[in-house]
Parts: sequence; structure tokens; C-alpha cells
Amino acid sequence: MPVVSITGCSHQLKPIDDDEVSSGWMRAVQDRWSDQPGELGSGGGSNDASSRLSLGGADSGERAHIRVSVACQGNGTIPMAVWSGRFVNGSETGRKLAARSVQCGHDEDLYVVTSSSWITIGPTSGDSSVTWYAAAYSDLVAKAQEEK
Repeated sequence: MPVVSITGCSHQLKPIDDDEVSSGWMRAVQDRWSDQPGELGSGGGSNDASSRLSLGGADSGERAHIRVSVACQGNGTIPMAVWSGRFVNGSETGRKLAARSVQCGHDEDLYVVTSSSWITIGPTSGDSSVTWYAAAYSDLVAKAQEEK
């Protein structure tokens, strides 16, 4: 049940060859997304299937609405997905909740609903020519509407 929307633009569209430039780009994205309520965690990596991020999600098996914001830097797109469950021994452990090809140079949001205590975020394939950064937030607006 993924819903995807484009929310803004990042500031650089060129491929990343330099670790310092890549780190600077990630800091800029992190600063842009800071102070949003309900952050579950964040991190980044390169465009390959071994570069995935696991974050604590819902508590006590309750359904949670989670927004995953993704940005990437480089040429083209990056195939990103969100799975329920934790990344263990090089692979995701749960079912795929959402998938989207993210256009580099834009921030994109994927919305998921899960009762898993973990979610995993990352690319489904590719090479290391693209750098990505993602943060997950509990969707407080959806939760408030659900409680009404």
C-alpha cells in the first residue's frame, strides 16, 4: 500500500567520486530533515543490495504508519525498497512493504504501515555509483486521524 510523493529537491546532481563531497551532501540532507517529529532513525549508503539500513519501527506489535524519506546523489535513479523486519546476515527478513525508483536530485517519501518492530530500507540492486540517505519517521498525523 505504498503512497509516494516528491517533497523537494536536493542541491547536487553530479556523481559522487569523493568521500568528502559525499559526506558533505549527506550532512546537508540530514540538516534539511532535522527536527522533524517522530524520527525513528536515519543513515545512508551506496547503490548496492548490501547497503541497507535497519531501524526500530512499531512498538509492541501495534500497527504504525511510517514515512521513509529518501534522497540520492548521482546520475539517474536508485531502486529503493522498505521491508518489514530487520536486515540479518546480508538479507532482509520480512516482506517488501514499498518499492520505488527514486530520481536522484529529489527527496521522495514512501509511506508504509507495519506492525513489525523493525523496518529495513535500502536499494534492491545497482552499483556503488550513487550515494543515498534515508530517514524514517512515525507518521503522527496518520496516527492521530486513526485514533479519532
